Amino acid sequence: MFRHSAGRLGSYYLTAIRTQKRLCGWQTVSPSRLSVPPRDFGTKGEWTDIGPGAELLSFAPSEWVADSGEAVLRDFVLGRVLVDGAEVPLFVLVKLNGADGKRGLRLSVRFAKGHTGTGVDFWFEPVSASASEGAQS
Repeated sequence: MFRHSAGRLGSYYLTAIRTQKRLCGWQTVSPSRLSVPPRDFGTKGEWTDIGPGAELLSFAPSEWVADSGEAVLRDFVLGRVLVDGAEVPLFVLVKLNGADGKRGLRLSVRFAKGHTGTGVDFWFEPVSASASEGAQS
């Protein structure tokens, strides 16, 4: 069995998603930058919460990946999302729930009820769908 470390910052980031149900970034002072997911540039910093809101910038329509063989893409699309508080967008899974995926669509982060160990430990949904169903924990 192959095992490896995600490093000091990466491990904290992944554990925060899995156990604390939160997204965070690593904020450094010199140079001033917030990296999400965190990257260790060897400078001191501190953890900063981001989200839970976000803005959809773009996404790959389902028909573009229909023959990819990836089961997760039956329910999700791959989106470029700018999470509130982050400086650069992330490529993450988005569940549109029938919403029109227009640029600027407001999204909210959702977390899986249990640790899945896959790319579906968290995703984003349109705010209206997230608000009506309540937050998962």
